Amino acid sequence: MLLPEIIKGMQQYSFSSFVIRPPVKEQPDVFKNLDITLKYGSENTLIAAIKLFIHALRNRSCIFHVYNIGPLFLLTLRLAGVRKLVYSVHGTRYWNSKQQKILLKFLWHLAMHKKYIITANSAFSKSVFKDEVLPVENIIELYNPIDNKRYTPSQQIVKNSPPIKIIYCGRLDKGKNLDVWINVAKIIKRHYSDTVFEIYGDGSEAEHVKQLITGSGADSYIHIKGFIPDTETAYREADLMIFLSQHESFGNVVVESILCGTPVIAGNIPSMREIFTDFPEFLVDLNEATGVNTVNKIRDFSELLQSTIKARESFITRFSPMAHFERLGEIYERVTK
Repeated sequence: MLLPEIIKGMQQYSFSSFVIRPPVKEQPDVFKNLDITLKYGSENTLIAAIKLFIHALRNRSCIFHVYNIGPLFLLTLRLAGVRKLVYSVHGTRYWNSKQQKILLKFLWHLAMHKKYIITANSAFSKSVFKDEVLPVENIIELYNPIDNKRYTPSQQIVKNSPPIKIIYCGRLDKGKNLDVWINVAKIIKRHYSDTVFEIYGDGSEAEHVKQLITGSGADSYIHIKGFIPDTETAYREADLMIFLSQHESFGNVVVESILCGTPVIAGNIPSMREIFTDFPEFLVDLNEATGVNTVNKIRDFSELLQSTIKARESFITRFSPMAHFERLGEIYERVTK
């Protein structure tokens, strides 16, 4: 997902891309309109590894920048002779069982070369990788770049207080706490009858979310809008975004919403605390009182609006694409030495 922005922002480099899994039909193509060489692996892991090995063998003198490909495919690159490699950690979950943990930790030790450079998209994802996967020193923190020219407030739209339109934007997957989100929406609706809710995104839980909404009789005011490419429009037209995910290594959507001038109420998890380190008023604990506490924050909505202005000024610098690209250029130079 980051590749298009990196290609546009770092034109001093020539990029090509190898995507381990083939594209899914009717899913958005992030590589559309990019003038790069693009190759795909396979849904079959063994075939994908063989294709990646051949690709790496032919291009082993290049810089390889990989995102969360896991130890098996990292080992494939090492066996192919790749030495100039940047591994970017963009997650915090690595296995689902004790047996997986034993096998994958063994593969990680085989796969990681001392010359490889590791980056992490937050201090939280860095600490989890060091504590649970490999005790590697000098992991570089590199926040995701958020386009502050694309994500800007609309001068014509004024936020309603209390909020009339509340949205969710992100993947519809397990761990996003969308069942909690729907319950919170129902509680808010009881206090603010004019409020409507919109869910933007797609994913493995889309049908389950739809059933939750219709089964609880909330389909008259909670609407699933699906995937949209211009998410900035959704942020601008909303009065508030609620994001109650249980697991996040970073959380682009909350930064994007703030940059568009739309307040956020986010679950109080480590990555959200890191993003809102200077603005804890945007956080709400995830427990049995989440709905009531969210309503209380909405009662102080004018304060959230004022905090959004301050947070936006901070985020423009803190999550600047140019800062990301400059740091990444330094990392590419370092890995070639």
